[in-house]
Amino acid sequence: MENQEIKEKVYHYYSEGFHCAEAIIKTIEELYPSDTKLSCKVASGFCGGIGKCHQDFCGALAGGLMALGHIYGRDKGGYDISKIVFLSSELRQLFLNKFGSTVCCHILENIEEMPEIQNCKDVTTETAILLHTLIKDTQEL
Repeated sequence: MENQEIKEKVYHYYSEGFHCAEAIIKTIEELYPSDTKLSCKVASGFCGGIGKCHQDFCGALAGGLMALGHIYGRDKGGYDISKIVFLSSELRQLFLNKFGSTVCCHILENIEEMPEIQNCKDVTTETAILLHTLIKDTQEL
C-alpha cells in the first residue's frame, strides 16, 4: 500500500462525513481486514480532540491507538499485552516527532510550521501512514 492510496482512503472517509478517529479506524480496517470489525462508533466522541473541545488528545492518535488495539490487543484478562503496549508507545512517539504534541489545539496551532499539513485531514492522513508503517514493520519482524 502506497502513501497516496492511504491518503485517498482517508480523504474518502472524510468526504463521507467521518472525522479523524473514525477515518483512521475505517482505513486501517480496510488495510488489515479481520474476521471481526471494530465499529468506528467507539471513535465518534474523539472528534476535535474529545467532543470538539480541541483541548485534549488528538482524535487521529486516539483512532490509531484503537486500531492498534483491535489488531494486537487482548480480549481475555491475563494475556500478554507487551506487544500492544510497545506499539502504542511507538505510535505516540512517532506522532510526537511528527506533530510536536498529542494535544489537538497544539497541533492545530503548529500547522503553520508544517508545510505538508494544511488541516485535520492531513494530520489524519499522516497518522494513518505512520500507523500503517508501524504495523507493516511489526509484521515483517
